[in-house]
Amino acid sequence: MFNRGKIKQLREKRNWSLADVVYALSKKGHGRTRQTISNWELGKTEPKASDIANLAKAFGVSILAFFRGDI
Repeated sequence: MFNRGKIKQLREKRNWSLADVVYALSKKGHGRTRQTISNWELGKTEPKASDIANLAKAFGVSILAFFRGDI
C-alpha cells in the first residue's frame, strides 16, 4: 500500500518546498503542479506508478521507500 506520508517526509528531510518537488520532477520531463503533489501528500489522490518512479528518482530513493516504513 502506498505510504502517502513518505513524500512529505522525504521533502522535509531535504528542506524542499512543494515547488522544489515540482521543479525536480519537471527537470526530468515529468511536470506536476504543487496542487497535485499536495493532493498526494494529503491522500486526496494517489500518484500513478510512473509518478512514484519519478518521485523515487527525484528524491534518490528506491520505489520501495514509498511502500514501507523506512527511507
